[in-house]
Amino acid sequence: MMAAASELRISYCKTFIHADVLGEDQKQARLPRSASSPDLGHFADLAEDVHTQDLNTQTYVGDLLEKAKGLLHEQSNISSERKEAKPVRAGLGIGGLGETAPLTAMNRGSRGHPFLCRRPCVHILCSGSCSNGDACSYCHFPHEARSKLDSRQRAMSEAMPKAQLLSVVRELLEKQAAAIAGDVQWEILNVLKEEMDDAEHSATDASNSEDSDLQASCSLIP
Repeated sequence: MMAAASELRISYCKTFIHADVLGEDQKQARLPRSASSPDLGHFADLAEDVHTQDLNTQTYVGDLLEKAKGLLHEQSNISSERKEAKPVRAGLGIGGLGETAPLTAMNRGSRGHPFLCRRPCVHILCSGSCSNGDACSYCHFPHEARSKLDSRQRAMSEAMPKAQLLSVVRELLEKQAAAIAGDVQWEILNVLKEEMDDAEHSATDASNSEDSDLQASCSLIP
């Protein structure tokens, strides 16, 4: 395809348009498609933005690390203060009352430890000290993990005749009483014996295996 001017020839090939100029010697000189250079100012601005963003990210991460170090230092100080606030432990000379206990542990809830006291004080378990002091109604002495009856054993104890249940309880109390006071007879054991005698008339015997199973489970309960 020829243009209006004879010196300029325009051709199209494979989606490209070429403009050719014919000289006096009938030689073709191809005009460049583009003589302009790309604008590098945009790339410089983009590189500066990326560099600024990197600096901001590094500053943010550095601040986070400093805050984390501060939190760890505060947690370490709190742990040290809690250790220093724990009451001094001292050995007890009374057998059966545990190996060690706080010096101020003989509060109202600790009387009769370990069998007749209240359940352990949660403040002593968590922080080693109790702000209620001697007025606390829970035990300040160390306790072993309590064992509980499972659903089958609870159902068996509920279905057990009264006389047989009292017999199991009395046997356990006798063992604990012997561990605390030796051969001293406790009045509560006599009361249980009388209750057993009164209930024997309407009692029915359970199997020996169930009786032994319940005794073994109850023996683990302090």
